[in-house]
Amino acid sequence: MKLRGRSLKRNSRRRLTNLLCSLLLVGCLTTPEEKQRLETLRRIAAETPVYPGFNQIDSTHVVKSTVASLSFYYQSSADYSEVKGFYTKKLTANGWNSPEEENHEVNAQILRFRKGNYSISINYDRYRRQGWDYAIGYGWNIP
Repeated sequence: MKLRGRSLKRNSRRRLTNLLCSLLLVGCLTTPEEKQRLETLRRIAAETPVYPGFNQIDSTHVVKSTVASLSFYYQSSADYSEVKGFYTKKLTANGWNSPEEENHEVNAQILRFRKGNYSISINYDRYRRQGWDYAIGYGWNIP
């Protein structure tokens, strides 16, 4: 158990270090417009409910002149059809378009909602090839 506790502390420190470094980079390397897009994505993410039982394990972001994204990665044993129903109900009630669904493989699906130049993607990977079951991506791009 101590090993697991140490591992969790190291992971927490590493995440905090990564977050601080990325915040510094965002502050130094982005234009005011790019910063605004990332802040808008953060606001959209904060307004979007997280499915009960999702355990966040990581997050990333990318900001460029033509695209911005903010992604959160989760572990969960939740059934994809229940997650799909949850987000379809919540997001369409808040003005997001009905979702587009993509099946990339037998065990990987993407559910994408759009509103203007913004999108929310729910990605499911049954086999955790990247270490997560679900990823929620918030994006902006020039049409």
